[in-house]
Amino acid sequence: MNHLVIRTFASASGALLSFHRRTATQPAIIKFGNTSAEVNPADLPASSALQAAYPAGAINPSSDAAGHARVTVPAQSLCVYTHPR
Repeated sequence: MNHLVIRTFASASGALLSFHRRTATQPAIIKFGNTSAEVNPADLPASSALQAAYPAGAINPSSDAAGHARVTVPAQSLCVYTHPR
């Protein structure tokens, strides 16, 4: 019997919500406010490129050696990224 374990990591700050679905390897970031914000997703594979899954054409940030990335999220938007595991 196979069991699916979903571990979700989430954080919120003001009008910004970010979460990371482990099984789907998709960090998602939602910005509710009227200004852009910078998000620093952690627990990513070291030195790997994130691929923008939504919106199309978004910048593909990279994680550093410690598995942290820096992503600028536009106001009132949703961003979804994928990464290798």
